[in-house]
Amino acid sequence: MKKILLMAVVAGFALTACKKDDDEVPSIVGTWKVNKYTYKYANGKFETETPDACEAKTNFTFKEGGSLISDEYYSGSGTCKSDYSTGTYNYKENEKDLYVSLDGNTMRFKVITINNFELVLLGEKDDYDGDGKDDEYTMYLKR
Repeated sequence: MKKILLMAVVAGFALTACKKDDDEVPSIVGTWKVNKYTYKYANGKFETETPDACEAKTNFTFKEGGSLISDEYYSGSGTCKSDYSTGTYNYKENEKDLYVSLDGNTMRFKVITINNFELVLLGEKDDYDGDGKDDEYTMYLKR
């Protein structure tokens, strides 16, 4: 009888825990690190870039109230350098649009995926390979 009662209690906790996870709405608020970038070119080619050890330090911190901290790392002259800046963001959850304003420039991203572990952003179309045709750029971020 004790085993049946114990199993019922454990099952109740498991169901409650699953329900709670399903009800939670993922938040963009927090610190995100760059995992990879992908490019889908108009000519049909596809390219994936993963950050090197220096670039992997890059992170974006979205704060409550719409402020943003960008700390981007890049290799230059044999050293790892940081480009720190602050700005603002506006996430329109219903439209899945994220507007980021940094250094006087506003960029619009389409939120493809957002959960507690991953944020996938589709950037504005632009000519990334210089062929005169618009290409797609996607940024994959992780917590």
